[in-house]
Amino acid sequence: MFVVRLELLETLGLYSRLGTMDAVARECGCTTAAVVKRIQLLEEEVGYRLTRRVGRGSELTEAGWHLVERSFQILALVDKTVSEIKDAVDDPRGRVVIVGRESSALDRLAMVMGQVRQRFAGVSFQVVACGREQAARMLGEGRASFAVLDASWDCASWETLSLPGEDRWGLLTRSDSDLAGRESVRRADIARRALLLPGEGSRELGYWLGKESQLDVVGWYGTGRQAGGLVRAGVGEAIVLESTVMSGDEGLVRAGVGEAIVLESTVMSGDEGLVFVPLDWLVGVRCVLAWSRQARLGRAGEVFVETARAAFRMVD
Repeated sequence: MFVVRLELLETLGLYSRLGTMDAVARECGCTTAAVVKRIQLLEEEVGYRLTRRVGRGSELTEAGWHLVERSFQILALVDKTVSEIKDAVDDPRGRVVIVGRESSALDRLAMVMGQVRQRFAGVSFQVVACGREQAARMLGEGRASFAVLDASWDCASWETLSLPGEDRWGLLTRSDSDLAGRESVRRADIARRALLLPGEGSRELGYWLGKESQLDVVGWYGTGRQAGGLVRAGVGEAIVLESTVMSGDEGLVRAGVGEAIVLESTVMSGDEGLVFVPLDWLVGVRCVLAWSRQARLGRAGEVFVETARAAFRMVD
């Protein structure tokens, strides 16, 4: 196996086009002896004579012509590769998949996605709302680029970025409820009321609720929109994170990421007639953006992280 320097191939290509060592020297701005030396070095690296004497001049051998033909292909491939690298760095493309729980943090990330899209039209985003167990699994399996997880989650195996803001737990009730005007809701206030709880548990919420067996739990919901629909229909009152029912699902469009083709019912139902009342002492939930230490993000993912770091550093 041998290694051929590109500048030597370029010199041989010039010789094939110009015909003499003197002409190559003038083109390169060097001496004829330097050109001859380059050809000799190339012959040593290849292991074959590339030129031969003909009268007072020289010409390419069969091996020389073969190498010239290949050198044009090699140099063209190098140029193309460099151009592709430049495009990948300066004009990244690709899809960034973000999974995780509904949260105000996801709304803030939507603003970051909008900033990325304004700079790089070739970057697209897919956002999948799911529980933290599924989010962590998708991240570990490489089916997601990033996950939005509770900061209380064990994230030691991931790279993480703390996201600003926090979400409050509270009771989602109808505006005609006797609790609608309260500043906060206590544990005793919900002891004998029909309750809807999140399908995925929360350690902090569990401490506040105490034993669920002592509560009148009539159902569980998967998303904030589902919770709102059940409460509005009179099934019960729901313990929810404020951001999951009060921010709406049009966040990506509002943030300038793009326009969305949607079913009308998924964005137009609204939260009219519902009231959110905070729980009396439960601390807010903070989130982190997590990604794999081992997986290659790609330039699109790197740009997203860089933009997020810059945006949230300004917030802090």
